[in-house]
Parts: sequence; C-alpha cells; structure tokens
Amino acid sequence: MPEEDLEKLSTRELHDRAVHRAEKHLDVKFFWSLLQMIPAAETVSGDGALGEALRPFFIDYLRRHPGA
Repeated sequence: MPEEDLEKLSTRELHDRAVHRAEKHLDVKFFWSLLQMIPAAETVSGDGALGEALRPFFIDYLRRHPGA
C-alpha cells in the first residue's frame, strides 16, 4: 500500500492492519513497543483518544513493513 494511502485509513484500520501483520509474523518486538507506548500515549491524549495518539506508531510500523 502506498505511503499516502496509509494516511487515509481510519485509526481502527491502521491498528487492525498493524496487529494482524505482527501476529502473522510473530513480531513480539511490535507488541512490546506498543505496550511501552501506551502510558505515554494516554498522557498526551487527555481526551481519552488513545488510538489517535498511537496512530503515528501504526503508520510507521506499516511503512517499515510494506505489503502487510
């Protein structure tokens, strides 16, 4: 998927694609990184929009692993 198309996806779709790719490839590093980011993401997303705060993380992961 071209990079610009990732920006058009909903946060839920980005999350689902990244998690699916990580599960398929048994990418424990992705899940560990995600768990480490959650507390910081909760802090910056004062309105409770945790997914939106993690959106750049999902986009970066999918860009580093094209064809996911």
